[in-house]
Amino acid sequence: PNKYIDIKATARYTDSEFSPDNSNRVFETQGFGLVTQIEYGSLAADLGLGYERLESGTVKADRKFISAGLHYKIRRLTLSAEGHWGEIDGADEESYALGARYDLVRGLSLNLGYNYAKSDVTIDGISIQNEDVSKFITSLRYEF
Repeated sequence: PNKYIDIKATARYTDSEFSPDNSNRVFETQGFGLVTQIEYGSLAADLGLGYERLESGTVKADRKFISAGLHYKIRRLTLSAEGHWGEIDGADEESYALGARYDLVRGLSLNLGYNYAKSDVTIDGISIQNEDVSKFITSLRYEF
């Protein structure tokens, strides 16, 4: 913390496997991401950058992305807006989220959200991502 501002940063490395829904092919993935968050009073803002390499035999693809978000708390209400933009070998992917959380009692909250995601990524005839989804979500959450 710096008097009134709290700055956080993290670096992540991933070494994993990925299998698209419509294929029996397995992709080895290696990637890294950098995320920073700044908090000032009731406002929090975050920014993330990342890169991922997908490989399966001779098929290779690079994924680059950026994500950003804002969160603001007003008494019991927290409002949030987030966005994600990226590309996998030149094919775009994007998603957005708007949310509201109302703290009812200690640990119990009512959550409302709107999510949108769009991507159509095909590599060497394999559909990696194919979605155009828009949905509203409501939940009642208890955490301690």
